[in-house]
Amino acid sequence: MGAIRTVNHRALPFLDAAEPLDTGWEPPDPSVLWCIVHCMNGFNGFSSNQITSVFLTFITFGLFTLLPAFTIWKMYRDTKPVNGRIPKTAWWYMFAGFCYFWTQVALVWAAPAEASFVSLHGNHLFPFDQVNMSLGFGIPFIFVNPALHFAKMIFVWAFGIIGTIALAIGMRTTARSRKALEAGETGQPKKAEEPALKASTPEVA
Repeated sequence: MGAIRTVNHRALPFLDAAEPLDTGWEPPDPSVLWCIVHCMNGFNGFSSNQITSVFLTFITFGLFTLLPAFTIWKMYRDTKPVNGRIPKTAWWYMFAGFCYFWTQVALVWAAPAEASFVSLHGNHLFPFDQVNMSLGFGIPFIFVNPALHFAKMIFVWAFGIIGTIALAIGMRTTARSRKALEAGETGQPKKAEEPALKASTPEVA
């Protein structure tokens, strides 16, 4: 211990500069630190296939969340009433939105994310070999094994692809309708307006 000094009429011990401060703290064991960091990892205990399945599920969720938002925007922009009538392309956008709604329902059905794209035992990804598409007498049925989440993920992509096709048809129909509206009822393409001829004025000498 260092010397005793008086500060404000109080005797306080002061440590010498060369004397180490003994606080009783010791650095933790590196294995304990590794355990703390490892336990904070959200993929703790997952195999590489399960981690890949989580990322694929997040990508699927993001894709089929942006597409419905784009569909709503296109429907608002392209289906405004013309001469008091709603364009028929609204049906395609409504059908696309209906399909995208069921993609979200099927995504919840195919949860958890770590099992959505893997086989029953997590051995490999995209286990099409375990999806039984028939009961044996020609009736399509993919719920033979409810534990296979990949079979339910097929519904997600099926509804998503159908909705995307409907969205593309709606956009194509809208483009054709605009061209027909610009061309007029005759169906002839609208001619470009010729610039007005400027009247020639005599130059003043």
